[in-house]
Amino acid sequence: MQQLTLAQLRQNPSAALRAVEMEGAEFQITNHGRPVARLVPIAPTGIASAAATAALMASLHPNPEWAAELEAERALDSSKDPWEGL
Repeated sequence: MQQLTLAQLRQNPSAALRAVEMEGAEFQITNHGRPVARLVPIAPTGIASAAATAALMASLHPNPEWAAELEAERALDSSKDPWEGL
């Protein structure tokens, strides 16, 4: 859990709330060095943080069968680029 002073929270509350909402960040708010509150998400949003998404993508392994199937589908698609020639 990250530390955030009351002065820092006052200076940029939007950034702290955005981090909580979008990244699931948790902050311990301090006043004169003494912990006084926590700023935490109230419920899972169903939106994965960028770090969680990156970790998931890094853990996945390519599927050679899917890649071959995709290439076969691309070979069958004879359509041209709709933007070509404009």
